[in-house]
Amino acid sequence: MDSMNLLFQQSIWSGITIGFVYGLVALGFTLIYNVNKVLNIAQGEFVMLGAMLLYSFVTILNVPIVVALILVLIISGAVGAVMVKGAIEPLKKPDILTLIIATVAFSEIIKGISLLIWGSDHFAIPSFFGSASIKIFSATVSMQTFLIIGVTLIIFLAFNWINKKTSFGMSLTAIAGDPYAAQLMGINVKRMTVLVFVMGAVMGAIGGILVGPMTTMSYYQGTMLGVKAFIAALIGGLGSYGGAIIGGLVLGIFEAFAAGFVSSLFKDAFSILLLLIILVLLPKGLVDIKKLFKISHSN
Repeated sequence: MDSMNLLFQQSIWSGITIGFVYGLVALGFTLIYNVNKVLNIAQGEFVMLGAMLLYSFVTILNVPIVVALILVLIISGAVGAVMVKGAIEPLKKPDILTLIIATVAFSEIIKGISLLIWGSDHFAIPSFFGSASIKIFSATVSMQTFLIIGVTLIIFLAFNWINKKTSFGMSLTAIAGDPYAAQLMGINVKRMTVLVFVMGAVMGAIGGILVGPMTTMSYYQGTMLGVKAFIAALIGGLGSYGGAIIGGLVLGIFEAFAAGFVSSLFKDAFSILLLLIILVLLPKGLVDIKKLFKISHSN
């Protein structure tokens, strides 16, 4: 019984940890989708890029951690801007499928360049707290977990405030509603598109910086993290910023329990299963939770 209780508590904290990472990456994914209606399949590659760049600057080049963090965010944002200029803007009146293919192609380019730079090895990303951890009841919780939770919540709350209280946020809302009308109002839609992709890339890189120390990272791992973020966004209701965070937590906890009580070999399959279940019951994601109660009540 004690071992089951420990596994239960440890699974909760593991799920919360990775869930907030999924939620942060999904937030960037949702931002890009809301403003530009682009399903950015390359979002996960920025997670990998953030972790690998931090490893290179801190471990190989011995750059001070604060300077390294700034450089990682600048480079990741620059790659996001290159993505818009090189893969999105040149397309003339693209449909959704064409945009998805463009982001997939750019994702493969990032992976290919990363393979050339770092090879196929797995790298241990330096931690901000070393192996420091605390006991909460029976579970051992890494200090990195609290950093992940804190940073994700700060970014979400700050973005929520910017989106509702500033002219920049109002411009994003206007472009999301009608890009042509927004342009007539004097909003530079192309520049805003670049900024949105830069913000999404930076959110992804921050996710990589946060989760990297808790696992190893290789050039190919961003793809699955991007898929999980996409699943989290769908679970939370594609287009909902709060739903992205909630969807990430639901996915992370479900995945952790599947790995702990069934097998870690099937956790990715369980993630897909959870998505299918939620999409059947709640096609609009968890933001449509009222519908489920209405169905239950009618029965």
